[in-house]
Amino acid sequence: HGCVARELLATGATELDVCGHSFGVWIIAHFAGRLEREGLPLRRLVLLAPGAHAASPSIGDPFIVHLLGDVEGTLRASLPRWAPVAPFATLVRSILGFLFGANALSVATHAARRVDQHLVLNWGASAPTLMLWGDADSVARPRPFHVLGPLLTRLFPRLDAFWVKGGAHNLQITSAVAMARAMDAWLDCAEPTPLGGQGAAAAAAVAARRDGGGFVEAMLAPFTNHEIYPANLPTEPSEDPAHVLPPMSEL
Repeated sequence: HGCVARELLATGATELDVCGHSFGVWIIAHFAGRLEREGLPLRRLVLLAPGAHAASPSIGDPFIVHLLGDVEGTLRASLPRWAPVAPFATLVRSILGFLFGANALSVATHAARRVDQHLVLNWGASAPTLMLWGDADSVARPRPFHVLGPLLTRLFPRLDAFWVKGGAHNLQITSAVAMARAMDAWLDCAEPTPLGGQGAAAAAAVAARRDGGGFVEAMLAPFTNHEIYPANLPTEPSEDPAHVLPPMSEL
């Protein structure tokens, strides 16, 4: 990670903006944390339709959930006492690696139902962070709000979070103009987010994102310039039913 950043800085860049989509959010969140720990100049971070930690689990079988989240622990609890755990764990990891390739870890983190089952070590960043998430995303469905809010605001304390109305998982396609305009406005905003909360400047910038653009943008705007509105995620754990279901459940 640091090598990639240093190569970019060697080309003359003085600061870095990093963006990821879906499983890419998991990668760039680790990347961002690494940059900050190494003192490299990370300016801002953009999360599009986050997968892994932020997404709701899609695998319900308890054994599979625990196996994907903790291979050795699950095998240790399931195998006879005389059976060696290490060879079986190596076999299971090899199978997961073959079946899922680079997404094996994404599957493991995506499957766990409890946030503390996630591998959140070194995941997150203190840099200003923008999150755009389609409220009709059926691939990476948000976790319940009372879990999602505290998780994201703890890992990204300078978070500006927005829903894209009617947006599907591939925002860069189905909501291309809305996403591009919101990112432009937020990245150009002088100081989007104070430490510890959503910034008024960021909200104003995203709400007043520019119109116009070139021919292609004008052609795509009627179909992909969806409304963007603040997520208003809770920062403290809550059992309030209003925080349990994401906006998409009302569509």
